[in-house]
Amino acid sequence: MTATWIAMPESVRGGRSIPPVQRDEQGNRTPRVALLVPVKAFADAKQRLRGELDAQQRTALARWCAERVIAAAGAFAVHVVCDDPEVAAWAERLGVTVIRCDVAGLNPAVERGLQVLADTGFDLAVIAHGDLPLAEGFGELALDGAITVVPDYRYDGTNALVLPTALAGRFSPHYGSGSFRKHLMEALAHWPLVRVLRVEGLAHDLDTPADLADPRMEEVRQWLQTNPASPR
Repeated sequence: MTATWIAMPESVRGGRSIPPVQRDEQGNRTPRVALLVPVKAFADAKQRLRGELDAQQRTALARWCAERVIAAAGAFAVHVVCDDPEVAAWAERLGVTVIRCDVAGLNPAVERGLQVLADTGFDLAVIAHGDLPLAEGFGELALDGAITVVPDYRYDGTNALVLPTALAGRFSPHYGSGSFRKHLMEALAHWPLVRVLRVEGLAHDLDTPADLADPRMEEVRQWLQTNPASPR
């Protein structure tokens, strides 16, 4: 894990400050943290693996990857944001909270999820893709008082993003090509303290044949050999 801090000087941030926080009787900060996982329809996922996997395998793989991310949530309250009834039913079976989004797309889903978390009293949202099969935990990401941007191994995409929910309605997500740099610029425009955190287990998503062939994905390949279709 490698962290890089970017603090904006007062002259640059124009007097912007971190909002006051809730503390317990001992004066300790007690933020409420949620893991927000946007999940697209499983049948529509992993389309770039069509040359490697059939439709049933792609659907099962997308579901399995999302379950791995949820299993890594630890003590965080998990919220799945989706626009697909099958995904919603799957999430409910897992016992996690479902946030419905009527507008398709990752960016609207994140905006919707962040607003719901703000409205329901959460302080921090740990936003993670549902296709991070190497995820082992997210606890180190949730640092109160900072935005944390977790890039992919190419430093192009954003595999996880930690936002104070106070930014709901103000922070515009920029998922897509070049999202890491765009999210970094967006973060610096809204918050005085920004952290770039490189986490090996979160740096590798599973989207292309090259991703699937990566030596780090050996467990995924073994799962595909023994579990070509999910029992769910």
